[in-house]
Amino acid sequence: MGRLLILLHIHDFRAIQRTFGNHQADELLRQLSDRVRSTLSPQDLLARLQDCTFCVVRNDFDQTQPSENQNINSVITRPYFIGSHRIDLSFHLGIIDASLPDTAENALYRADLALQDAITKGPNKAVFFDDVLAEQIERDRSLQEAFPKALAAGEFSLHFQPKVDAAGRCIGAEALLRWQREKEGLVSPAIFIPLAERSGFMPELGAWVIAEACRFLERLKQQGKTLPGRLSINVSPWQLREGTLVANLNTALSDSGVAPSQLEVELTETALVESFEQVRDQLATLREQGITIAVDDFGTGYSSLAYLQHLPLDVLKIDKQFVDNLNTTKGRQLVEAIIDIGEALTMTVVAEGVESADQLEPLRALGCECFQGYYFSKPLPEAAFVERLARNSEPSPSATTS
Repeated sequence: MGRLLILLHIHDFRAIQRTFGNHQADELLRQLSDRVRSTLSPQDLLARLQDCTFCVVRNDFDQTQPSENQNINSVITRPYFIGSHRIDLSFHLGIIDASLPDTAENALYRADLALQDAITKGPNKAVFFDDVLAEQIERDRSLQEAFPKALAAGEFSLHFQPKVDAAGRCIGAEALLRWQREKEGLVSPAIFIPLAERSGFMPELGAWVIAEACRFLERLKQQGKTLPGRLSINVSPWQLREGTLVANLNTALSDSGVAPSQLEVELTETALVESFEQVRDQLATLREQGITIAVDDFGTGYSSLAYLQHLPLDVLKIDKQFVDNLNTTKGRQLVEAIIDIGEALTMTVVAEGVESADQLEPLRALGCECFQGYYFSKPLPEAAFVERLARNSEPSPSATTS
């Protein structure tokens, strides 16, 4: 028998408050607390810590019974009702073994670390704090602390992945951030970019990316070379929330002498729909200056298509997961639908993650004319990318058809 401390957090509770109001949201919390209590014994504890976070202490917990582990989950994930409105809530759970002697403060701290890790993994995820998580948290903390020094020391750089036409000729490129640590080596963007966002360093790092992308275009010009099409820069939701994106772009353009028509900004669906009014105003300003706007990873986020109509967007990028499923009937139909949406809204459609001729040919047949992926080129360091540009008049052998 043991003791568990569980932190239970409701996913996106603020959206419920905005939709139904505080009174109805409180009623929802009462329903949730009643359900949790129904799974507990008299010696267990339930407490509300914050608006949408509860603490549960389960005493005499039998860890050998899997059914007990699933009891709370099965109860709290059933639909809720406010009047006639059905609400399907999602949760995050951070769990620790509270059997060992410890202070309440330290126990809550460890449970909160587990909860934060669960939140990063997405809705309806539970994370149990253990030695592996403790080591990961320590590694993450070390990387976060290294960000400012790494930026000052020049450890960050940009690689460039060509965007090509059906013949494999470069018609633009995407700037991708890389981090090469002096001793540890290459750090995956999948690791350090979420850390930069969570630690609050992304606005500073994003400003550097914008400035470095413009400096790269200026270096090309000094070498007597030009990039066909535009250079695309990924923009984090944090940069939009800070409201500094337009100013950072204008400063970088002014300092480098690069024209706005040489740039494109890429945003995910999530970034577009969060703070909609603020996002729309910033993008409208960029559009007026001549910078184009691309939607990255289309189809993987919000299901609503309304924002495509009401935001100044120019490019629609088909996410790799859809390209990977082209060999299935439904996968092909989904890609065809995305291409049709882009054409209906007069947007350029780019297929990401193209890795083989078996993917390229059906995309061509469906009417897609712009591509990006390892079949044509992996992201390249600056020198290698410049060499690639020098061969741009030659069609890519891998992309030619019989």
